[in-house]
Amino acid sequence: MTAQSRGVPDLHAVQSDYRIGAHYFPGWKHGDHWGWNKIAPFPERKPLLGWYDEDNPEVTDWEIKWALEHGIDYFVYCWYRDKSRMREPMTAAGQRHGHAIHDGLFHSRFGDRFQFAIMWECHNAGVALDERDLFENLLPFWVDTYFSRPNYLRFDGKPVLFIYSYYSLDRIAEPFGGEANLARVLERLRSEAVRRGLPDLLLPFEYRDAAA
Repeated sequence: MTAQSRGVPDLHAVQSDYRIGAHYFPGWKHGDHWGWNKIAPFPERKPLLGWYDEDNPEVTDWEIKWALEHGIDYFVYCWYRDKSRMREPMTAAGQRHGHAIHDGLFHSRFGDRFQFAIMWECHNAGVALDERDLFENLLPFWVDTYFSRPNYLRFDGKPVLFIYSYYSLDRIAEPFGGEANLARVLERLRSEAVRRGLPDLLLPFEYRDAAA
């Protein structure tokens, strides 16, 4: 019997002076992206939860319980857009690998006791068609679906939209006329977020030392 099938006891979060998060790539649901077929040949890598489905709210409760009990107080979920549906109004169905948030986190028992954020994945998925698509389609969806939730990650009251990555600036900027325009577009993104009722929007980029 796996831990997943026994029910989830109440959690007992540890206290810390630090805010620590974990990057969450939702690529392990069976039939979605890699699934577990990549890992199954290596039984020593089998998770404590077994071969779980990330869209199962009980799985999410186990993840939240173990995170909070070990000093991790938020997940940063990878957020991918579905390139094939970029000309449609943005909905949950218009993204890829959204199951961990929409089916798991949003229906979990412990979800409101845990913070989350999204990381806009721009390196190999759809970014935006143009500025109008970003400001009139993507941003309203993010605000209504994520940023407005009380458990969305904030610093000084400001929601955080992580962007992947610093090394993908050319791909991020291409729909907006190139890298020379990117700073202006990102400043406008913050201004539009304020216009929609947020105090501001923090936009940290993923960056890693190439020598690491």
